[in-house]
Formats: sequence, C-alpha cells, structure tokens
Amino acid sequence: MSASEAKQFDEVLVAMDVVDTLRHEQNLVESELSGDARRNALVEKLRGIYRAQGLDVPDDVLQKGVAALEERRFVHEPLKPGLNRTLATIYVRRGKYALRGAVAAVAIVAAVAVPKTIYHYTVTVPAEKAASELNVLLTEKLPRELEDAAKAALLAGKDLPNVDAQRSSVERLKLDGQAALSAKDADKARKAIAAINGIRKDFETTALARQKEIETKELARQREIEAKANAERLTAESASLIADARAAAKSPSAASAVETLSVDLERVAKAGDLGAYNTAKAKLVNLTDEIKLPLTVKIVDRPGEKSGVWRMRNNDQRTKTFYIVVEAIRPDGKAVPRQIHNVETGKTESVTTWAIQVPEETYNKVGKDKTSDGIINDRDVGTKPAGTLDIGWSVKTDGKTITKW
Repeated sequence: MSASEAKQFDEVLVAMDVVDTLRHEQNLVESELSGDARRNALVEKLRGIYRAQGLDVPDDVLQKGVAALEERRFVHEPLKPGLNRTLATIYVRRGKYALRGAVAAVAIVAAVAVPKTIYHYTVTVPAEKAASELNVLLTEKLPRELEDAAKAALLAGKDLPNVDAQRSSVERLKLDGQAALSAKDADKARKAIAAINGIRKDFETTALARQKEIETKELARQREIEAKANAERLTAESASLIADARAAAKSPSAASAVETLSVDLERVAKAGDLGAYNTAKAKLVNLTDEIKLPLTVKIVDRPGEKSGVWRMRNNDQRTKTFYIVVEAIRPDGKAVPRQIHNVETGKTESVTTWAIQVPEETYNKVGKDKTSDGIINDRDVGTKPAGTLDIGWSVKTDGKTITKW
C-alpha cells in the first residue's frame, strides 16, 4: 500500500470513528443536525470531544464524518423481504440446513430399517440360536449322556448277584432314550437318562453295603484268629499269676479276695481279650503285692496335720463320735495307699491317711499323750502281717472309717 493510500485509509477510519461517536451522542445528533446552519457548531463540538481525548482531528475529516452520518454510509440496512433475502439467508445458513437434512434422511432410513433390525435380533436370531442349541442337544449332548449313563449303570451292577432284571431295565431304557432322540423329544430322553441313573445309584448302594458286609466279616475273622492266639498265651500267663497270689494268701479273707479276681482273670484270658485281660491282671497283681507286704498302722503325728477329729450331728452331744487319724507304713518307712470305705459318703477311696472310729477315752488318751511333750509316743495302733489283708488293731474300734475331715 502506498503512502497516499495509507493516508486515505486512515482518514476513512477516523471518519468511521466520528460517525460512531455521533451515534453514542444521540442527543447531540438530534439537537445539532437539525439544519445546515448548525453544521459548523457540530464540527466544533466534535473537535472539543477529540481534544479532550488527546486527539487532533482535522476539520475536513470531521466534516466528512458528519456528511457520512447524514448519508448513512456506515449503517447496515437489512434486505427487504423477497427472493434476494431468502436466497441470501439460505446461503448463510447452508451448514445448519445441511445438518437438518442429513438428520431427516437418517430418520427416514431408520424408520424403514430399525423395525427389520429389531425383528432380526429379537426374533430371528434367538430362534436360530434355539434351533441350533436344540440340534446340539439332540445330536450330541443327550446321546452322549445316555450312552455314559447306561455304561456306568451296567458297570456298577456287573459283580452284583440277583440284578438281572435291573440290568434288563437299563437296556430297555437306553432304547427308549434313543427312540426319543430320533423323535426329537428331549424331555423323554432326559427321563430315560434319569431312570438309568437311578438304577445306577441303587447298584452303588447295594455294592457299598455288600463291601461293608465283607469287610465286617473279614475283621471278625481276623479278631477271632488274634483272640485265639492271645487266649493261649494269656491263659498260660494268668495261671502263673493266680498260682503266685494263692501261695501268698495266708488268711481266709486274703484267699477269698484272690479267688474273686482269679475267676475274672481266667475268663478274659480264655476269651483272648487283651484289653480286659490287662485290667484284670493289674488288679490281681496289686492285690498280691498288698497281701505279701507287712504293714504297721500308726497315728499321724506331723506338724500341720491332725491326729484326731470328732463328729456331731445337729449339735447333739449324744451323737458325738471320735476318730484318730492313721496311716499304713511299710517296713522301709513309706506310707502306702489303702482302699478305705468312707461311712459318711458310702464311697471307697484310695488314700494314704484315714481315720478310724474309737471310744472317747482312747481319743482323749491320744490327746493327752500329744499335749504332754508335743509328740505322740505310742503311735502304733495296728499291724497287717504278710499273707493277710486284715489289720489287727491294738486299740478298741468298731471298724468305721472316714477319709475326709
């Protein structure tokens, strides 16, 4: 662009600004542009406006701007309704109209195609899928299940006696199932398979019971063989133990106790019952040891332990009974447990200390002995010689005993 062209362009821009200023100063336009006589006054006011903004606009430019406003040179005048306006509007809005047309075309195509598509995917496809699945069911799955069921049932009943009728039923049901498959009757084929499986389960139950019966008989046979072998060994051993116990028993009570246990030991030995034999054997051995062992019964005399106790019912002095606390001592000085019957509880217990009932004078005598010098000088109150079970008491007693106080 040349210098002269640039200058003309700048003047046009300024003139446009003048017109824009006049538009915004609407009151000024209405009052000052009412006649040609006032044009100069309008130019003067415009000059003042621009000077206030720090701009120096030439008068000829201001006059051109006023003239342009009068001529409405820079004002957009919309087209009047008609063909030209319609064509122009279509051209300007061509993008929007094209989109609407495309949407309408798609809607028309969808209106025609969608129902067919919906029918295809909701009716045609499921029907084709169902037909395919039914074909696979009738030609592959059910025939295989029928064949497998028949084989499994016949195998389960192979070694069972008296099941010919059930095996024939399996063959007949297999033929029924094949006929149902040929007729495309899946339900009937399934019923045949279920019936065959039912026969198979019956076969398996019968076979399991038969196997358990065989195992039970075999176990009983093994136990019988074991018991017989045990009986020979245990009978010989029990005879030796009984002979030893009888030889040790020197008193009627000891001999009677030995015989009672010997009868039980001989019985379980002949039966070959090892568990019962060991229990009976332990009882006889313990009894024999007790018979053989000599004991001295002494009054307990140790710090912190009672040497005597008394009992009374309902605070009635007439019911008062007296006991001295004793223990059985072996020759080596150790106390041994004894089977003692507690008259207060009715139970027999194995204890190392117990109390025997004595007259009041015996109870008082023991008390005086202990209080005289702090110890009991005469502690021995009974003995059990070897070969016996009974204790010979050196004090008067009715034999009643207790185990707790």
